[in-house]
Amino acid sequence: MASTREALSRRGCVAEEELFLNGSMKLIDTCEIAKDVISRLREHVAALQSAIRRRRNGESSLEFSVSDYI
Repeated sequence: MASTREALSRRGCVAEEELFLNGSMKLIDTCEIAKDVISRLREHVAALQSAIRRRRNGESSLEFSVSDYI
């Protein structure tokens, strides 16, 4: 009887550990996705800032670049 309780207790612990690890992996995946989104956003902001700086060459290039983001 004691060995059955120990086995059930261990299984419960393993299940809790698996839930914890799965949650941790989901959090890591979410953080990685957020990091990628922020990186892409920075690239787009830099490109848009560059287009705004180049507006001296003509408004059409700025309008074209801005329309890419809308």
